[in-house]
Amino acid sequence: MGRERMRVTQIKLVDGLYLMGAPGIGKTEVIRQKAMEEAKALGKVFVDLRDADDETINEIFKDPSKYYVFIRVPATHIMPEDFAIPLKVMDKNVKYYEHIPPKVFAVLSLKDIHGVLFLDELNNVQREDQLTALFALLQDQDKEIGWGVKLSKNVKVIAAGNPIEWSSVANTLPLPMRMGRLIVMEVDPPSIDDWISYMSKNYGDNWDKRTALYLKFFPQDFIKPKDKEDDGISPYPSPRSWTKLALLLKNVDDENFAVELAYGLLGKEVGARFEAVIRSYLTEDDVKRIEEDPSTFDDMTEAKKIVVLYSLINEPFRFIRLLKHLAA
Repeated sequence: MGRERMRVTQIKLVDGLYLMGAPGIGKTEVIRQKAMEEAKALGKVFVDLRDADDETINEIFKDPSKYYVFIRVPATHIMPEDFAIPLKVMDKNVKYYEHIPPKVFAVLSLKDIHGVLFLDELNNVQREDQLTALFALLQDQDKEIGWGVKLSKNVKVIAAGNPIEWSSVANTLPLPMRMGRLIVMEVDPPSIDDWISYMSKNYGDNWDKRTALYLKFFPQDFIKPKDKEDDGISPYPSPRSWTKLALLLKNVDDENFAVELAYGLLGKEVGARFEAVIRSYLTEDDVKRIEEDPSTFDDMTEAKKIVVLYSLINEPFRFIRLLKHLAA
């Protein structure tokens, strides 16, 4: 019996970790959430550098020991010339160039700073000079960026990528990265319960819970790989797709537009099944029939059951006998 792969939600923050998993399963969000938890455990102020204004950055430079920083950078966006900017220096009769790091790397190189640099889409990098620069950054001890600038020893470098079967632009990992430089870990998507917990924790009641009920009935639709007849345009469902749909549907009153959103995020096959949920209604006669004989619920279509359960969540007092029937 083969070992089960770890779900992405179960990983720990380890320097040099490389997460290999399907797109849209939440790798970035999980790393960010884990970084926030670590910051809290260390008693430090968490700052996502992509959201930080100049005032916050200046405060970090004044006292880096108070902060825990996080930034996601697509590896394909990092060019060797980004690591250090040449600055001409004139000192009497001596002329030379120094190289200074950009703001983000300057923060990450502060001696007392803690944090995570998350390099996403690592195996999508095509250029050899980019790979060479990333090699140095991924060195366990050095973590060099540019001309002699190093990341703080308290900054973890974590990377992620997609398996080749999931991405037409993914490459194999260069051999040096697979010989101890990276901890390559294949991860599976979160469970549906993990996803529901995440949505409730982060969005409260501001998401459409029909999505969660649907996934309980059709767990196979949580994520789907592309098929052999993929046309290169049609969407496929993933945890990211379901998150977007759940948030969008909460604020959409137009039924036809809601259906188009479902097709646009889930694809034709899964979108058609979810359309049945969107277009299903619960009448007062339905409610009366269920209360008179709760067993009629068992013979309903999945789409109708989802609508009933959605109503039960919002108005449980209308379905007292059904609650007892389901608990039996």
